[in-house]
Amino acid sequence: MLVKASLSIAPQLAWDALPLGIPESTDDDPLHGTRVLAQRVADSDPAALHAVRQAATEVGEVVAVLVHMFNPRSIILAGPLSELRDDLVSAVRAAVYQRALPLATRKLTITANSSRAAPGSTVGSPSPRGTSSGRRASHGC
Repeated sequence: MLVKASLSIAPQLAWDALPLGIPESTDDDPLHGTRVLAQRVADSDPAALHAVRQAATEVGEVVAVLVHMFNPRSIILAGPLSELRDDLVSAVRAAVYQRALPLATRKLTITANSSRAAPGSTVGSPSPRGTSSGRRASHGC
């Protein structure tokens, strides 16, 4: 069985980025806003950090529901914001572990894809024969 789940936090970050004065995109660079946001997070801008952590917490709440529905062994965060992996992964993990049952998260790993995947991209792997514990869900960021 191949399990794929995809969700994008781009709309949430776009909404949160408005007070930051970050344009969502330009004609020349559709990821301009993402790059500016990533730079502000790297520079420890408190407003940018808050926007990313808030959006990641909300994503974590949705991922907790996915964990209950699909019981994956791995959640892989991917997308143009995966370069913010420390901030994203920690907030998503915190929300998942707070909301999901301990039995569902006992062997769960939550990581970020190190490559720059397209928004909404998915990663999945077939379950080992006869088991359902090898499922993976990907979450585009």
